[in-house]
Amino acid sequence: MIIFLNGFASYLEYVLGVIELLLFFAALFQLARIHLYTNDSKRLLPKKVFHAIIMVTMLLKSLFFFAHPTLETIVKPGSLAFNFFLVWFELSSVFFFLAYFMLLLFWADFYDHLARGPARSSFFHRVRIVLVVFFTILAALVVTLIILAFWWSTDQYISHMFIVDEVSEAIVSVLFLGTGTGFLFYGFRLYFLLKRIRIAPSDGTSSSPPEPHKVTLVATGCTVCFISRAVISLYSMRKSMDSRDDFSLKFDTPLILEVTYFVVTDILPTILMLVFLRRLPKWNGSTRSKN
Repeated sequence: MIIFLNGFASYLEYVLGVIELLLFFAALFQLARIHLYTNDSKRLLPKKVFHAIIMVTMLLKSLFFFAHPTLETIVKPGSLAFNFFLVWFELSSVFFFLAYFMLLLFWADFYDHLARGPARSSFFHRVRIVLVVFFTILAALVVTLIILAFWWSTDQYISHMFIVDEVSEAIVSVLFLGTGTGFLFYGFRLYFLLKRIRIAPSDGTSSSPPEPHKVTLVATGCTVCFISRAVISLYSMRKSMDSRDDFSLKFDTPLILEVTYFVVTDILPTILMLVFLRRLPKWNGSTRSKN
């Protein structure tokens, strides 16, 4: 787990906490816009899902950054509070992954709809069994992490929690590596597909499909951010294995690496996606009044 160590770096945690809190309010504002000013709930479902999950994620991360500088000096390794911190950090990473993984699934469904046509069975229908199995396994792993964290809340289980933390970090890194690769794959497929065809709005609004170059920009940005996250996390695990005897909430990594990690892997992709998803169809009063 990559966390700031001490000194000047602790002040940067408050800065990151403020930034994450601002992103929480931005996601909340955008979710309210989608709910209040649009009526096409089915077509805007991907935006609703993403903003709802990213809102929870940014709130968790912001509270973590605000609490960590104070508690890192008083939380004893192996205690219940220490394990709670580990679970808190990993859960925020899992929620962050879920936000972008769900968005990636909607991208895949959108591409499938354009390439195969609306008459064919949907992408979600064809992969529903795989998704059910995947989310079941992910939920089981999260529940197992929580149970072990509270079960092994004594000094004698510090080494056990070290292994649990490293395994969970490895799993999250692999998930982000796969998500980044997926954005690269579907981003460029959508780019070439949107370049070949032209889609007109079908509901009387002024909405339009995303421009090819914007899709490529977002896909490339997410790919770079998530692959960087996986690489830095794996590097963090390698370093922590060397300092296994000093398992604590402090981690001796270069300051520039810590700042780069949170800016590139959390803040940058979130800002990028919030900007990309900010556009909504023009409000149609007559359409909304039908409800």
